[in-house]
Amino acid sequence: MTRLHSHLHLHRLYFPAATAAQTHAEHQRVAAAIVAGEPAAATAAMRAHLTAARERHLPAFDQQPAPGQTRGAG
Repeated sequence: MTRLHSHLHLHRLYFPAATAAQTHAEHQRVAAAIVAGEPAAATAAMRAHLTAARERHLPAFDQQPAPGQTRGAG
């Protein structure tokens, strides 16, 4: 649980609150499809969410060097 809390804290540091609304809407679409009993729609909504989340997160990895590396090290 402590580790999860640390990840959440880092996530909040890297991503502005503006992305929270988009993420929340994506989660709502997934949940709505599940509640409606539409597995294909739930799958599509989750895939769309994961794709969007990946696009949101990739720039953060470009900004910070991996542990033990300096910026620009390849």
